[in-house]
Amino acid sequence: MGDERYPKALRDILKKVNRASRWRGVLNWSLRDEFLDLAEYGLDEDDAFSDQGSALLRSFVTEIMGYARKCHEKHHSEIIWNFEVHFCLLEKIFCVGEQPYLVDFTPCQSAPITRIYLPPSAGSKLVNFYIYLNPLADSTEYETKANSLQTFLPMLCLNHTSYLGLKAEPISISIETKRSGDIEDNEVLQMGTWQAAQWNYLRDLLSQVGGEAHMQEALDELGLLPAIITNGHIWSFVATTQEGSKTILWAKFGFGDTSSLAGVYAIATVILFLRHWTEAVYWEWFKKNVLDYKM
Repeated sequence: MGDERYPKALRDILKKVNRASRWRGVLNWSLRDEFLDLAEYGLDEDDAFSDQGSALLRSFVTEIMGYARKCHEKHHSEIIWNFEVHFCLLEKIFCVGEQPYLVDFTPCQSAPITRIYLPPSAGSKLVNFYIYLNPLADSTEYETKANSLQTFLPMLCLNHTSYLGLKAEPISISIETKRSGDIEDNEVLQMGTWQAAQWNYLRDLLSQVGGEAHMQEALDELGLLPAIITNGHIWSFVATTQEGSKTILWAKFGFGDTSSLAGVYAIATVILFLRHWTEAVYWEWFKKNVLDYKM
């Protein structure tokens, strides 16, 4: 995970992903009384708990494992996996506290890429879930700025998709899901095309806001776009970076599974980290380089 060939931004994230994949720090300290015998679950007493670990109740995690096992054994379709496993797990992770949430998620399996952002000769691709930002949860000022900006963009949308349900809510991270046994190369190609379009959108948006020099400087500062791919029980981290105008896809880094209790907690911990990344890194970057930028 420390491979020097990886860009620094990717290496930094992979440190967190790799730690969770080894089941380290995946339990929040608030669960200490629920796990009296960690060895029973393959967890280590010395490093299973952390402040950044998931606080999901063990009973809920066991329920998710049951639904995932049923989907796997009955060879259920991708739609059933999404409905019974992925949505329920993501909802428990994101929907905590009072709304509106600054960082939230939504299922969206019918949102096409806006044509002008498609890479040359690529067909349109779809993904299953987005993690996105709600500017109103920060301030009415940012909601107003986002609403104003989206009226000048293709398809009146502040994203690389024409889905108007998120017309003024920037997408940060995408999740593509496949059922057990689906060809894994397809999901990687799907995400590569999807995020290449997202980079094209960001390049166009930043150029409109501040010109070519600002665009390049801002993209270098951002560094990468994270994503998640699932294949049945297995969850993997992927990311794309930019090399000139070319999109480089880095795949796949497995970090969790829905067939084991520790694996589900690893999934939840990585998603919590990516939610924090969206708020602390992507949103601050987006405000600085888009919404607050002045020539």
